[in-house]
Amino acid sequence: TEPKVDEMNRKLFRYLNFYNFVRPHQGLGYKTPVEKFEEYIKKHQGVHHVLNENNFLTFEKSHLFFPKTNP
Repeated sequence: TEPKVDEMNRKLFRYLNFYNFVRPHQGLGYKTPVEKFEEYIKKHQGVHHVLNENNFLTFEKSHLFFPKTNP
């Protein structure tokens, strides 16, 4: 049977979460993309307002926050 769209979306979300938050990347010095991005944010504090205005990525309490969106 074909997987349901909701199930596929959950699996894709889990993989993207793993890829960006858990899996270290050789090209990023064995850091996750989120760790590397947080380093960038800390070095470039002026980026804060840009991220908050796009309503997708926000930086709250030293952590990245991805608001729930409807696919």
